Amino acid sequence: MKRYLVLPVIALILCACGAQIHAFKPEDLINHRYVLSEVNGVPFVAEPMPVLAFAGDMHISGAFCNNFAGKAEFKGSIILAKNLVSTRKWCFDDKLNALESSFMHMLGTGMEVALSGETLTLRQGEHSFTYRRL
Repeated sequence: MKRYLVLPVIALILCACGAQIHAFKPEDLINHRYVLSEVNGVPFVAEPMPVLAFAGDMHISGAFCNNFAGKAEFKGSIILAKNLVSTRKWCFDDKLNALESSFMHMLGTGMEVALSGETLTLRQGEHSFTYRRL
């Protein structure tokens, strides 16, 4: 009976180890550019579309109404980007202006990162920003 338990236990251990190999790493974002596709699970459309890009040494840049750039740091799966430089234009679209303000605040206080294939999701509490890779 004990022999029959050994094989399923070994299979379970191998599966668990395999799952860890594909865990999120900040390096997975480097040299990729994303466009905003959903906000809080609702499809998002604007002109021009907000973008987010990651470069070497975890430099982050993007745009809503304003362009922003700076250095991001990761603590596990949390991205934090304080002291970003940004242009200071006013959005004519009040909804986009509020969205940009919320995103910048959340990025400065830390957002959980999830990366699945071509989809990047940044989340804080009940708010989420979903991007697709360009």
